[in-house]
Amino acid sequence: MTSLSFIYGVSLVVFAAIFATTTSLQSRRHAALFVFGDSLYDPGNNNFINSSITHKANYPPYGETFFRFPTGRFSDGRLIPDFIAKYAHLPYWKPYLAPGQHEFINGANFASGGASAIADNDPTAEIYALGGRKFAFQNVAPLGCTPLLKQLKNLTKTECWKDTQALARQHNQALVTAAKELEIQLPGFNFIIFDYFTTLMNLQFNPLKYGFKEADIACCGSGTYHASDCGIGDYELCRNPNEYVYFDGAHLTDKANSRLAELFWEGGMNVTAPVNMKQLLELELQPSEIKKFREEDDDGGATNDE
Repeated sequence: MTSLSFIYGVSLVVFAAIFATTTSLQSRRHAALFVFGDSLYDPGNNNFINSSITHKANYPPYGETFFRFPTGRFSDGRLIPDFIAKYAHLPYWKPYLAPGQHEFINGANFASGGASAIADNDPTAEIYALGGRKFAFQNVAPLGCTPLLKQLKNLTKTECWKDTQALARQHNQALVTAAKELEIQLPGFNFIIFDYFTTLMNLQFNPLKYGFKEADIACCGSGTYHASDCGIGDYELCRNPNEYVYFDGAHLTDKANSRLAELFWEGGMNVTAPVNMKQLLELELQPSEIKKFREEDDDGGATNDE
């Protein structure tokens, strides 16, 4: 019997999704993940579309630490969905738009830098119609605290742009509301949410705790916070990206993505609720069980701290 499930990561009005199925394949469980999203999840699809250089990452120094060449990922290495694929014993993502034949036994990554959605529930409802029943969302980042916003607004290291932060928080609350409404409207619809906003805030304001030395200035770029033009023109590049949270003005390093992916995969209810992604893929949870976890979460299971 095949169970269909989806995992979503949302970036402001843009979201990423991972669709998963669990089934018996050569006497082992197998997950096929289908990913949708923006530059946070793009494995290089924008290499193959006609867009500006600012919407591509197919030039050095992107990709320098893990892949050793630019793949189109907006990082020095891997992205969160790459680590999720690794945890699920799947290969690292190749761009869906890359030429050649594609086999979908492991799924596909459709994410594209700059992608957007009209409303949170429009694509979700369409995926549900195709058989999806389990959904995991990644909510919006603390956008007002990125090196890019700090540089654009001439902020100090300890400041965040309040208006953008407020919009991110409003979006994240609307995401919860919309998902709960879909849970009521669509029989068998189950969802979890990874609190990307809070976990990245924790990492950015307590970098030493998580093994980082710099959380405000990007590794690659120009300007006060190295927040623009990574790889373009006259830019600066750090010696060790593993010491940095941000690789460019808005995207994370391989190490930071690894840390957040670990929490997405097997974090507690204060990080990913009502269950984590590993549990979603491994357990054949019934709607009543998910409802029980969610009721416990509503009673105070989730917090804003890791």
